[in-house]
Amino acid sequence: MATFSLGFFLLIPLVSNSVGLLLVVALVNALLTPPFWSLIHEAIHRTYYPTAQVNDNAGRIMAVLFGTIFPLVQYAHLLHHRMNRQGPDLIDAYNPEQENFLLKSIKYYLHIFGGLYLVELLIPILTFLPSHTLDKLLQKNVGISSPYYVVAKNKLLTQQSLKRMRFDAICLYGLLIFSFILYGSHAWILIIGLLGRGFVISFADNLPHYGTPIDQPRYAYNTYLPSFLRNYWFNFNLHRIHHENPTVPWYELYPIFLRKQEQYDIGYFQQAIKQLRGIWPIQSSNKIN
Repeated sequence: MATFSLGFFLLIPLVSNSVGLLLVVALVNALLTPPFWSLIHEAIHRTYYPTAQVNDNAGRIMAVLFGTIFPLVQYAHLLHHRMNRQGPDLIDAYNPEQENFLLKSIKYYLHIFGGLYLVELLIPILTFLPSHTLDKLLQKNVGISSPYYVVAKNKLLTQQSLKRMRFDAICLYGLLIFSFILYGSHAWILIIGLLGRGFVISFADNLPHYGTPIDQPRYAYNTYLPSFLRNYWFNFNLHRIHHENPTVPWYELYPIFLRKQEQYDIGYFQQAIKQLRGIWPIQSSNKIN
């Protein structure tokens, strides 16, 4: 229950309508984004709970409370592990011969300043489209010859999967509508809370990958955080360790880091500032300096 309580800022007006309390809860909600996402991330890799059904059901509930639906973020995240630093996953670099610097820059900054969360929040709407339309969209964006297309079709476009995702999407948008009704004239505070969550998760998303080699799919930075923040982030700063051991639960990452005598590549907050430099040309280097 402590896990699910992380998402209940949406329903706080049921307890109190005090502006001060609502603002505090909105701030706390934004600050709790890292552990909240980390719990969903554990469910994505099925390390949240030993039983698959319990794990996935918990993931579905947490995802709805977070602002998205579980099957879509699970597929996208596992695809990220396979396509890290390739194609659409390579958001911080561009090919000068094929891409426009300005357009790619706008896309990049939109992504890290909240765009990722906005996509996660809105993309469940697509699940209400007919299955054949979704299939065409998948073919266009993934490629019919891609093995990832087959995986996505079998995992996301079956009648059972669509039924489950549509139910989750109804719960998600129903909860948001109900929350706006509850907040009433204080709905601006709810928006602040959602914007805070959206900024934190979007800004942190590509941080451990920014400027890393484009020819090493399992590579990411291990960034330094003090122990209390490292535990708060569920060892998410040990991102290379995670990419090398994606099925290992969060509490085993640091022991692996010590056992392998790994080193931190850069400070977490230093890397956070570094990614503000923007995109860099691929052909000049496969790694930013």
